Amino acid sequence: MPTRIEVRLTFDGPFNVGSGALGGSLADKPLTRDARGLPMVPASTFKGRLRHEVERLVPVLRPDEPLPCTSPAAETMCQGDAEPCLVCRLFGSPWHPGKLIFSDLTLSEPQFLTTEDSPLLGDLRFGVGLSRQRRVAEDQLLYTTEVFLPGTPVTLSGTIRGHFDDDEIALLRAGLGSLFAVGGGKTKGLGWFELDVQVSTDVHVMVEEQLSQVDRLEVAVFLESPMLLGVDANEAFYNSTHTYIPGSVLRGSLARQMRSTCSHASEAPHVGCDFAQVFLTDQSVPIFEHLYPTTAGALEFAFPAPLTARTCKYDPGFAQGHPDADRGHGVGDILIRQVVFEHMLGAGAHLPGLYKPHCPECQGEVDPYSEFVVMIGSGSFDSVDVPVRRASHTAIDRRRAVAADGLLYTLETVEPYDRAQRQMAFIGQVQASPAQLTILKQHLSQLTAIGQKQSSGLGHVRIKLRPPGETSQPLGKLRDRFEEFNRAIQMEWAFYRRLDGTIEPLSPDAFFFSLNLLSPASLVWRGVPVTAPSPEMLGLDKNRVRLQRAFARHHVIGGWHLAAGLPRRTQLAADMGSVFVYRSDGIDQAELLDLLEAVENSGIGNDRARGLGRVAICLPFHYKSEVNL
Repeated sequence: MPTRIEVRLTFDGPFNVGSGALGGSLADKPLTRDARGLPMVPASTFKGRLRHEVERLVPVLRPDEPLPCTSPAAETMCQGDAEPCLVCRLFGSPWHPGKLIFSDLTLSEPQFLTTEDSPLLGDLRFGVGLSRQRRVAEDQLLYTTEVFLPGTPVTLSGTIRGHFDDDEIALLRAGLGSLFAVGGGKTKGLGWFELDVQVSTDVHVMVEEQLSQVDRLEVAVFLESPMLLGVDANEAFYNSTHTYIPGSVLRGSLARQMRSTCSHASEAPHVGCDFAQVFLTDQSVPIFEHLYPTTAGALEFAFPAPLTARTCKYDPGFAQGHPDADRGHGVGDILIRQVVFEHMLGAGAHLPGLYKPHCPECQGEVDPYSEFVVMIGSGSFDSVDVPVRRASHTAIDRRRAVAADGLLYTLETVEPYDRAQRQMAFIGQVQASPAQLTILKQHLSQLTAIGQKQSSGLGHVRIKLRPPGETSQPLGKLRDRFEEFNRAIQMEWAFYRRLDGTIEPLSPDAFFFSLNLLSPASLVWRGVPVTAPSPEMLGLDKNRVRLQRAFARHHVIGGWHLAAGLPRRTQLAADMGSVFVYRSDGIDQAELLDLLEAVENSGIGNDRARGLGRVAICLPFHYKSEVNL
């Protein structure tokens, strides 16, 4: 079927893709430029790099296929009337035409570089050859390399077109995913890039049908021993712990168990087994959401408190809830009042004073509230006090059987019971196809340990599953939440109109909605990390939807790649609890709700399979908070 693959290479450092000719440059290794005088990656260069990666991956990913021929020497490549190898069927050989058509990768971002009247000059880097015998500079071996470094990330875009099936698309995706640099001087740090791939084919209807068949499995994890869930950054002798179970931890623990129980030999590729159907599929990859702490049989909806939550500085906490817990003066939310107040202030409204939230009980100051919140019923909230214990340990000298010098360390662990002797539980969901859910139910029920130091007695758990059709929907319908959120906005708007009669009423086709991050989100727009999702990133029209206000923090996340045995590449992420408020004008409510429902179901950003990017639209906490601030 006809397929178009959009390729975007974002360079955040210098690069040199040479042509082997001077091309008007004084450098010995000049840049290749297009007709505009801008740097480019020739189609032949990118095709050669991709072919090399695909040749390397075919024996691993397609073990049933014959080994690829040896390129680039023409005499050792597929020729004659014999069936060419898979690589030559895709990329071609001197005797067989290939399926793929590559375009040059030309500079597309940032826009101001593409509109310069004069061609941009590259920087010259000088180098010299060394005598290996004398360990000094060789005579006549001074050389220059022209690199492009404008001081901002640049994106080069191109396409790959052709007619190929789903297996060939999957192989190309794997090859593209293993590319990390192009051009000369890669081992010296030149030419490293971030790759973004978008595949557009006629199979999008099939993909939508598969997404419509995705179901959910609710997972409740009950602690039976202390648990250590390491964070991305630890001190040398102090190991901190997460107070929730990241989706990547559950996913990695399950993958480790499924690999260990697989019938394949340790060196054999996973083909056709349960592990392959869940983790190596090219179609729908299961999404493991973060599991947040809860109690009382894990029947509530748990989520991190929004950054707009506030509580009394002197008596913090919810005023109502479990009788054994310490009660405070209540927890409220400032989102709606803050957004409307800032709009009125910017519009020049005549206001009698500034909006400053305070505790309604003691009139004292309020501070941000950062605990986990559970929603009980249709609009009652409470907090979860996660019990964390710190214990110091020391390594034992095997010869003397005493404490070893300099090896004292401290572990943070989540305890299995809180102060009220309620068993700690963590609740979340897994999204997958019905066939994958059948496999997941079998293996998740057999998972007995999560986290680090399992051989030392930590991380023992009991997992309870709630099958599709029985999962709770505590948030209610999106339409109801959307209408209640806008009703609260209109009430606050009407309050300011009573203060200043010159304020215009809201237009009937003007709507507000909030987007809450229930887990960290790795957001990248056109190759550049961002901390706030733009309307375009949500699939909305930027001319009719705008970001009104953001309450956000960000941090750097990493992790561990279990299959590779290596740390994951760090990336910038918006913190869970961040809230973004948008305003739409001129969009029909039904159309807007359909788009927002798709965003809420699929999430936003990268690495969603590991639990990142989970969102909620118009969270009831904003308009049903316990106290008014």
